[in-house]
Amino acid sequence: MSTRSHVTFHNYKTKKDETGRLIKDGIQKKPDYILYFHMDGYPSGILPYLIPFLFAFQRNRGLSDTSYAAAWCMHHMIKSRGYDYYNIVDMGCLSNGISNGIHGDIEFLYEVTPDELIVKEVSYGKKQRFKTILTIPITKEDEWNELKIKLVVSGALSKFKEGY
Repeated sequence: MSTRSHVTFHNYKTKKDETGRLIKDGIQKKPDYILYFHMDGYPSGILPYLIPFLFAFQRNRGLSDTSYAAAWCMHHMIKSRGYDYYNIVDMGCLSNGISNGIHGDIEFLYEVTPDELIVKEVSYGKKQRFKTILTIPITKEDEWNELKIKLVVSGALSKFKEGY
């Protein structure tokens, strides 16, 4: 069976301060964009591709630009995972997409904010329950090597790909 997941992109909420200027006021609960992955949605199937992309995008454009971040993330995830855009028989074009809501059968949720990636495991009872299992600050790229070592040592990424 496939391990389904979403990668969601959230921006800052804003409010006006006493002078009328817009200021940050936490993170939006409802995502701006939702990417859907039908297969390999467990952390070792997503994080080796997602984390390096997020650090690079943060450095070059900033994750608060959620529309570009989501679009380029989908492109990166499809290409990095070896799917062929133009081969309609290839499951890559059929198992990755944009969603307008959280599916009822996902097993993992990856929430991207302008400052961090929050990994949540999803369980089901009468309703979906989300349990945070990992939070990764996406701030400075020089922290990436240190983070990579911690993730490998902790076993969080059993299939971690070197070269990132």
